[in-house]
Amino acid sequence: MINVSAQAHVDIKQTISRLHKIISEYESNRFCYWAIVLKATNELIGEIDLYDFEEATENCHVSYSFGYNWWNNGFATEALKAVIEFGFQQMRVHKICAAHNTDNPASGKVMTKAGMQQEGIIRHMIRNAKHQYKDCIVYGMLQGDYKVEEEAYDGHPTYHTKDSY
Repeated sequence: MINVSAQAHVDIKQTISRLHKIISEYESNRFCYWAIVLKATNELIGEIDLYDFEEATENCHVSYSFGYNWWNNGFATEALKAVIEFGFQQMRVHKICAAHNTDNPASGKVMTKAGMQQEGIIRHMIRNAKHQYKDCIVYGMLQGDYKVEEEAYDGHPTYHTKDSY
């Protein structure tokens, strides 16, 4: 869950390094990465990924980040729901996990709205840009939880992306 500590890139070298890592992990089938763009303008507003696929447990992690101008518009919840659906229906994972810094409760609301359940707190899980240790709240969703959520609506999947953006 290292992505929970990601900071804004400070220069183009850092961005290029990140892109090389994404391509390498994507090619090895250990990583699924999506750029999130506005449908109307094709403007990049965020990113979301599935990573740390654990073969023995069939579990993985999800992380996301959005530009500040796109916070509190439902984009993160929509993207997370779509990636959860992809993880369970296409990748057939058993569990999807996520974490957020306790200083960012809005991210916890996104995870809850997407159907994930809070599972606990890991103390001093990350260090922020100021080199301060921070606690993180961990969330998860089991494939069985997803199926129950899906069946609660007469078999119509709960997690769809909206066409209105």
